[in-house]
Amino acid sequence: AKAALRAAAENLNRYPEADAATLRQAIAAAEGLDADRIICGSGSMELLALLAQAYLGPEDEIVISQYGYVFFRTLAELVGARFVLAPERAFKTDIDAMLARVTPRTRMVLVANPNNPTGSLLPRAEIERLRAALRGDIILVIDAAYAEYVTEPGFEPGVALVDAGANTVMMRTFSKIHGLAGLRVGWGYFPAPIAGIVNRMRNPNNVTAIGIAVAAAAIADRSHIATIRAANAGLRARFIDDLRRIGTAEDVVLNGRRRSNFHRCCTHLGRQRFLLTDDRIERLRNWLSLGFLERDRLQFWTQRLDVARHLHFHRVDAGGNDGDADAAFHVVENGRTENDP
Repeated sequence: AKAALRAAAENLNRYPEADAATLRQAIAAAEGLDADRIICGSGSMELLALLAQAYLGPEDEIVISQYGYVFFRTLAELVGARFVLAPERAFKTDIDAMLARVTPRTRMVLVANPNNPTGSLLPRAEIERLRAALRGDIILVIDAAYAEYVTEPGFEPGVALVDAGANTVMMRTFSKIHGLAGLRVGWGYFPAPIAGIVNRMRNPNNVTAIGIAVAAAAIADRSHIATIRAANAGLRARFIDDLRRIGTAEDVVLNGRRRSNFHRCCTHLGRQRFLLTDDRIERLRNWLSLGFLERDRLQFWTQRLDVARHLHFHRVDAGGNDGDADAAFHVVENGRTENDP
C-alpha cells in the first residue's frame, strides 16, 4: 500500500477514474464479488448518505438499535426522516425489538455488525431472520465495517443476503483493519437496481486517485490483513486480562466475547467516571469505548484505568464549566487539575 501511495503521487495532475474501476475490480477479486454491484465512495458515510437521499423522505422512518452506530441517526436527520430506536438487551441488538418498531412508514432498517461502539455481534441466523421478517420494500443496510476483525467461524458479513436478491445492502470500509482512515475510502455491495440509482446520484471522481491506488493494494494484501486480525485478537485478550487484574467483578464489567476492536468497561471504579464525548447515546454516558490502537496506547489506557482507582476523572470545558459536549478530559487530584491526553 505504501508503494502504491508513492507511485500514485507521481500522477497527481490527472483526474481519478470516474467509477473507481481499478478498486472495484480489486475488491471483487479479493472478496469474490460482482464488480458491477460494488460502489466505492469517500468513506462508507458517503454511500450511506446517498442511500438516505435516494430512498428516504420527510414522512419516512428508519429503525436502528438503541446503541447502534450514531451516524445512522444523522442519516435520518439529513433528509428530514425520523429514526426509531429499538431497545437493546444486554448491550446487544434485539431483533425482535427492531421488528416490533417497524411501521407502514418504515423504509429502512440499519444494523452495524459487529456494532460500533458496543462491539456486539449478531450471528448469521439472526440477520437472516431479520431480513425474512421485513417487508420486501424495506431496505436492510448491514454496516460491516469491522467484519475483518471477526474470528468466530461461520460469520457472514451480508454478502449472501445481497446476492440472494433481497432488498439488502452491505457497507464496508478501508478505515479499520486496512488502516487507511485518512484517505476516506469505503465501498458497498448492492442489488443491481439499488446500485443503478446510487450510481446516478454519486458524484464522479468521488474517490481520489491516491485512495483508489492505495486501497486496491491494501485489499489485495491478504497476508497483512490476516496479520492485523491476529494481532488485534491478541491485544484484545491481553486488555481483557489487564482489566480483570485491575478490578474486581464489581469494579469492571467485561464481556470477553467482543468481536470487533472495541471493548467496553464499566466506569464505577470507586468515585471516578469516564464519559463518552458523544452524549447522544443515552445511558452510555458513563461508559468508555476504546478502539485498540498501537501497543503503547493500549498500555497507556491500562495504566490510566489502574490509576483511576485513586483519581476522579472530571470533564470541564475551556471556561471551566461542567458538562460541555466538546469538553476535554482533565484529571482532578487533591484539588489540582492537570491536562490528560
